[in-house]
Amino acid sequence: RFHYPQDCFKSIHVAGSKGKGSVSTMIACIIEEYGFSCGLYTSPHINTFAERITECGSFFSDKIYQSAFNELMPSIDAIIPEQLPSNREITWFELVTLYAFLVFKHAKLDWAVFETGLGGRLDATNVLCPNLCVLTPIELEHTAFLGDSLPKIAGEKTRIIKEKTLCFRKIT
Repeated sequence: RFHYPQDCFKSIHVAGSKGKGSVSTMIACIIEEYGFSCGLYTSPHINTFAERITECGSFFSDKIYQSAFNELMPSIDAIIPEQLPSNREITWFELVTLYAFLVFKHAKLDWAVFETGLGGRLDATNVLCPNLCVLTPIELEHTAFLGDSLPKIAGEKTRIIKEKTLCFRKIT
């Protein structure tokens, strides 16, 4: 239905437990400093929902947000839970992530930086085939979903790394 909007721009995928938002913002600013347009997808928002989906921290025009919304809304009712993993309803974060892909597509961006939500393997952002992955320090977190040890959590978060994708990690 949506024709892979996540493939309409180059992307960088950031996962970890600490510093994901700061690292994502810095990367987006560097990309813009080099003259490219760059979307930034982070969470949570502080004051307004639009903070999650920006052009390097600046809001898009209402027209861009509205066009993405207009593309998304008619198809939501057509999503069939039985066609999703585990035969379940689509989650709020999955819808927001899809909306971000559509916003960035409608804005015709060169690049977009995505901060993962919960983790890596199970994260809605993991449909990306990024040009670059970045891993920030990992701690015990979300143990009910990611595992009860650092190796298990690291195993989940590193699943954002795709074959032949360059990856950077912060060594602590």
